[in-house]
Amino acid sequence: MTVGIAFIAFVLFGGKTYYLTLESFLNQIPVYNESEIHIQDMQKFKLVGSNKNGVGSIICLDKKGDKYRFKVNSGTQIRFTKNNGKKQMMFLNSLYIINSEIYGSKSQLVTLPIRPININEIAKIELQFKNSKKEELF
Repeated sequence: MTVGIAFIAFVLFGGKTYYLTLESFLNQIPVYNESEIHIQDMQKFKLVGSNKNGVGSIICLDKKGDKYRFKVNSGTQIRFTKNNGKKQMMFLNSLYIINSEIYGSKSQLVTLPIRPININEIAKIELQFKNSKKEELF
């Protein structure tokens, strides 16, 4: 178990961190309602496969506030810090927003769903990219 936690920490903290505001995040990630997708179905099988949610690229900021566009791939990780300080990491290509809750997976190999996060509980959004093409935007 500790080896898994250490691996996740290494992967998560292994590169430069970029940031998203909640507004920018919600504008770039598709939001579904319950009539469009069944939550139970999503938890069972929609998290399997590559580029699962159809998000091909995402625009975010570095620490200095410079804007970049990154190609989303299977190594793109997103970390949410909640208002209570708890953090939750998942892979960006596994992420879905249904109504006002975020669903996703902690693993690319097997489906390890996270406990859903209500968007109103999010204090900070951080991204890390692995082997992804970066384009600076002005």
